[in-house]
Amino acid sequence: MACEPYFQQRVNAAGQPLSSTLAKLSAALRVLAYGGAPDRPDEYIRPSESATNYTVLRFARLFVGKLEPVYC
Repeated sequence: MACEPYFQQRVNAAGQPLSSTLAKLSAALRVLAYGGAPDRPDEYIRPSESATNYTVLRFARLFVGKLEPVYC
């Protein structure tokens, strides 16, 4: 099974790593589980509001896409 490309860690043009998969998913799950605002700062990982919103959207679409054939 292939992994969703968005959730793989990539590097920017300068060769520095972007947000890790764990950072993206933990921010998205925090928003989904606790209903927190996506711009709420995190102590260790500081993802931007737009990155968190986009991760929540991608995670929800991926999750629904995997479970939709089973439950519909």
